[in-house]
Amino acid sequence: MPTFVAPFISTNAVGFVLAMVTGVGLVFVLTLLSSIAAGRKTAAGASDRN
Repeated sequence: MPTFVAPFISTNAVGFVLAMVTGVGLVFVLTLLSSIAAGRKTAAGASDRN
């Protein structure tokens, strides 16, 4: 279901908000973790060169 259609077919506002907040939270956490991992990998590579 496309995101822009979901608000119009939702039957329960609380469930809709909970689903959207959960999705945003998961994406945020996964992006944060991958960014931290990439930063550590870059920092480790830079320290090996010195």
